[in-house]
Amino acid sequence: ADTFSELSRDLKDRGLENMRTCIGLVHLPDTERLGEGCSSYTEECFSCDEIIELRDHVYRQLGKTTRSHELPVNLRHEPCMFDREDIHLVDPYLDLYHCWEFLGKKDKRVGHISENGETIFNCEYYEQMSRNPLEFEECRDCKYLPLCVGGCAGYAYLENGTYHSSPCKKNNYLQKYLDRSIDKLFKGIEVSLLEV
Repeated sequence: ADTFSELSRDLKDRGLENMRTCIGLVHLPDTERLGEGCSSYTEECFSCDEIIELRDHVYRQLGKTTRSHELPVNLRHEPCMFDREDIHLVDPYLDLYHCWEFLGKKDKRVGHISENGETIFNCEYYEQMSRNPLEFEECRDCKYLPLCVGGCAGYAYLENGTYHSSPCKKNNYLQKYLDRSIDKLFKGIEVSLLEV
């Protein structure tokens, strides 16, 4: 966590200061399904409170602070690559994927790049792209929907066997983080108003 500022400087030195950076969280889903290899380091994983502190620390290091009346950078929703048509993971065989969770799982590839450079999509692409969180009963009226957009589609598939569901996390990290961040945002607005 303490090297993010060095990373930021290194990117700037290489002429990549305009590269968008964000903190990606690697979650640990059902360790029994993943096997002993993953369960062996579960004690090393961050708790919800530690993740919140870590994100705040890293964003401060990267200089991603905003004026108090703006939404913090780490609360502005930008769709996951799973939900975007313009971002894909490409493996060494030129197969395309929408999610890190599925990389290398041939039945989850969404297409491939042909020898002449053409992108060719398959049925899996359309199955994944048809995911609509407004169809999920638990999401439809949830106050967090604009920020979480139905949760991680990869974990929805791993936990529920379908992309067309929500692996709702609002009762743990997401709720704690969003509630705390929103509270900080309102405190910042109060300070701004008092200064005027």
